[in-house]
Amino acid sequence: MKIYVGFIQLSNAYLPEAQNGDWRKVDCTAYTEGQKPEKSCIVLLNNVTETNENCFEETAKDGVRVYCRIHCELTPLDGEITLEKSPQNNHKCIKHFNYNNELRDGDWYAWRSGECLKQDISFLVRCWPELAATAAA
Repeated sequence: MKIYVGFIQLSNAYLPEAQNGDWRKVDCTAYTEGQKPEKSCIVLLNNVTETNENCFEETAKDGVRVYCRIHCELTPLDGEITLEKSPQNNHKCIKHFNYNNELRDGDWYAWRSGECLKQDISFLVRCWPELAATAAA
């Protein structure tokens, strides 16, 4: 199944089996200040594309950041979330420097800033639900 949203193509063929955590794909387009943040990323979750109405812009010490909810509600506060960027050879997006994940108000968000905001990029997100995190320990 392929879904086209704007210029981004989504395919559920890229999502690994759920047995090793809970996976979703987040596709983000280049973002400019003044653009509606909720239009910057979409989430492919359980083979359904969701517009991300829980995206917002915030000013941090390193400039503007755009946060988007990644739907990892079942991952505990001390749980594990992994973000893998695609394409991996995009050197304008550097983890911990201009993209990462963050827990806010009991839910997980991915954020981008700086040069990474100007990129069309995807993130494969792996959430460890509470039971999976406990079993893996």
